[in-house]
Amino acid sequence: MAPTGPAETTEAAALARRAGLKYLPDDRPGIRRQRRGKGFSYTRSGDRPVSARERERVRGLVIPPAWRDVWIAPEPDAHLLATGFDEMGRKQYLYHADWRQAADAAKFVRLGAFGRALTKLRRRVADDIASKSPERVCAAAVLLVDETLIRPGSRRHYRTMASVGATTLQAKHVDVKRDLVVLDFVGKGGAEQHLEVRDRVLARALSDLIDEGHGSTLFTTEDGDTIDESLLNAYIERNAGPGFTAKDLRTWGATSTVVGELGPFQAGADSTEKALEAVVREAIETAAEALGNTPTVCRASYVAPSAIESFMSGALAGHWQASRAGKWLSRAERATERVLAGEP
Repeated sequence: MAPTGPAETTEAAALARRAGLKYLPDDRPGIRRQRRGKGFSYTRSGDRPVSARERERVRGLVIPPAWRDVWIAPEPDAHLLATGFDEMGRKQYLYHADWRQAADAAKFVRLGAFGRALTKLRRRVADDIASKSPERVCAAAVLLVDETLIRPGSRRHYRTMASVGATTLQAKHVDVKRDLVVLDFVGKGGAEQHLEVRDRVLARALSDLIDEGHGSTLFTTEDGDTIDESLLNAYIERNAGPGFTAKDLRTWGATSTVVGELGPFQAGADSTEKALEAVVREAIETAAEALGNTPTVCRASYVAPSAIESFMSGALAGHWQASRAGKWLSRAERATERVLAGEP
């Protein structure tokens, strides 16, 4: 969570306080790391050397040697402990463990609010795609992320690593057969991605964009404007609510996928915790495959803990039985709403 505006800064500062930490972004004075022979030297502002105790604390952070322009928090209880740029020029953040735990908890709290706003977003996407207005292009990109959980993508990642996401897809990556959309591309980390989804509206929208061919990337308007990650997120925020992005859409999708896998499971009276955990692992693997992440990352960052907890406690079975699919939300998503609301 790297705050970028006043609202985000206020939220981050409040979260740091709740975690018992100090809010210290990297625009504040800190400790700088400089290469010295085979190792590093560490200095505060004014080229003041750090103490031996501080040096040990900094070494304990295990900041990758390849990072450059490294900033290190001057205090051990800062929410942000270090930043730097990796070999690819990407800014990296090293957060305090307590901050990460608090931020993850807050993320999943807001996921319930996102679920409540999802019907509004999907209605708008459907209206914009049907309208044939310039907004239909961005709406189609949002629908693709919603249906497949593909990463939004970025031009920088495409230029530096040749990794493709929704906004950097080209016609060659997409095959449409009636209502079936097939995507084949190289994703993050050089992993080959193969995604399939049946959706008549999405198939028609992508087919039209392929036929029109307004730019080198698929999601390009008639005026030649390319939809990028910032425009994609701005569309989601306008139509779902402040602060919501494609990350929320993918997190919701991963959590509801896990709920959909676990909800119908009939646990016997003799089901052991070990057996139930094996079922959870399979559900996580299904969601991870859709996300293009490892199961470990999927479970830690994209699946609300309450989804797994409700399954292990037996509460999810009741949520599943009480849930029915609607026009804009699937049965799994209805059950996810109940889980996130903390219903008994």
